[in-house]
Amino acid sequence: MDTDEADPWTVLAAVRACAISWQPEARIIGNVRAGDIARAIQTIADEHYPKDRIRDLSAEVEGEQV
Repeated sequence: MDTDEADPWTVLAAVRACAISWQPEARIIGNVRAGDIARAIQTIADEHYPKDRIRDLSAEVEGEQV
């Protein structure tokens, strides 16, 4: 996923995908655990991501994990 100059949702999807790829207890950004990062981003997306684009975010994240 190209995140250079990408919209904020694309960047968050990439960070979430990265966090999911780590062990949940690993501290990867600012001494924050990967599992907590993934959960926080998912919560923000669930509450604020445009509902008509939910599949797009999921596809972007799924694509990173393959």
